[in-house]
Amino acid sequence: MMKRIVAGLDIGTHEVKVVVGAQGADGSLEVLGVGKAQSNGVTAGKIANVPKTVAAINKALEQAEQESNVNIAEVIVGVSGKDVRVSIERGSYTKKGRKYDDEFQFEDVISIKDEMHRSVVDHGMEVINVIPQKYIIDGNPDHETTDPVGEIGTRLESDFHVIMNTTQDINVIRKSLQRAGVSTKGLEYSKLVLNGLASSLAVLSEEDKEAGVVLIDFGAETTDIALFYDGVLRYTTVIPYGSNIISSDIREGCAVSMEQAIRLKEQYGKALAEKAETNEVIQVSGHRSNISKEVLSENLSLIIEARLQELANLINKKLHECEYSKTQLPAGVVITGGGANMKHIEEAFELFLGQDIHIASPNMHVSSEKKVSYEYTTAVGLALSGIRSLDKVSTDYLLSDQSHISSREDIEHEEYSESTTQTEKQGRTHKRGVLSGFLKATKNMLMDDFNDSEFKD
Repeated sequence: MMKRIVAGLDIGTHEVKVVVGAQGADGSLEVLGVGKAQSNGVTAGKIANVPKTVAAINKALEQAEQESNVNIAEVIVGVSGKDVRVSIERGSYTKKGRKYDDEFQFEDVISIKDEMHRSVVDHGMEVINVIPQKYIIDGNPDHETTDPVGEIGTRLESDFHVIMNTTQDINVIRKSLQRAGVSTKGLEYSKLVLNGLASSLAVLSEEDKEAGVVLIDFGAETTDIALFYDGVLRYTTVIPYGSNIISSDIREGCAVSMEQAIRLKEQYGKALAEKAETNEVIQVSGHRSNISKEVLSENLSLIIEARLQELANLINKKLHECEYSKTQLPAGVVITGGGANMKHIEEAFELFLGQDIHIASPNMHVSSEKKVSYEYTTAVGLALSGIRSLDKVSTDYLLSDQSHISSREDIEHEEYSESTTQTEKQGRTHKRGVLSGFLKATKNMLMDDFNDSEFKD
């Protein structure tokens, strides 16, 4: 039986991660395989070194292919970083050749969204996602709705949450995918999704969004924030700080290596210093001798708490830019991402933000027995965005019997069988091998300081 296969690619600062899955019942995701590789070519959510990023993408894709027995030809890619821009823009669409008492169809919703994608933006920027806030029928402010399908009228207007990124960043993503041997056929904004939006698909329910909720996706070097109210995305932003800044503080404060700092944070760190055992000593191996270094658990947790409080202050400052942050949000704050995997982080953010906090794993919409951890939240959401649209109206229709209707934003899904032949997989591996050989042959021309040990087939 043929199944719709989707793959999400999260090009993170710390790791590149891939989730490949099949569409399950009711728009859920059946995870077939995952892959990850250390990322050395990404800084603050942006690709800074293409060859190193290509090597990490290849390794993660190959792992996911081997585990899933699926040949990944196309991916949906996450976008983040300090250059992401957001604005609220109004678009309009007038039905042509129809009677005044005709109903709006889903095709009309597609048309107004497509027009917004083609809207003029600042030089050097490109639109990647557009999310409708509300629809206005025939210019009547008393006739507003979040779902215009079936409404009577001739002119449709909508306020859109328009998300943009720099043309340079988008072109670098395209270049990296091409070199990694991933098809970029039709790769435009429909294949790019803001990380925070992708994560919201993985960890939030429609009930959460309807009630009012803030999502915090705590990554390595960026923190994505998204606020939903009345089922609609109302605010989104990216903070150029993540869990790596805590690791850097530990490295400096405890005089250890970065690798040791990360291990201390993940294995022994506590988000609240009061939760640390008084006088508890952690032994850390020395760099050039057998003499170990001692780190007080309380000091370690003081470092973590201080930086988390600073990050919470930044989050509060950003949220105050949004009028809906002053509204009671019954669903509270949901925290996810690799940085959320820290002891007592839920209690710490409850104290710092003054909101109910929930730590969410990305398995809410995963229907398979195979589950994934916090670090794969964005990749799961990206895969889900190949099944669901980024707004509820489009998702409802795409999962209904009208799913044959397509727009520029709806992903062109390629159907694969549940498994690919070994010949196909060998062909794909060979393709990457040829690419690696080509890059090896030309790397000296591309980068004078490229280290042979950093490039692998």
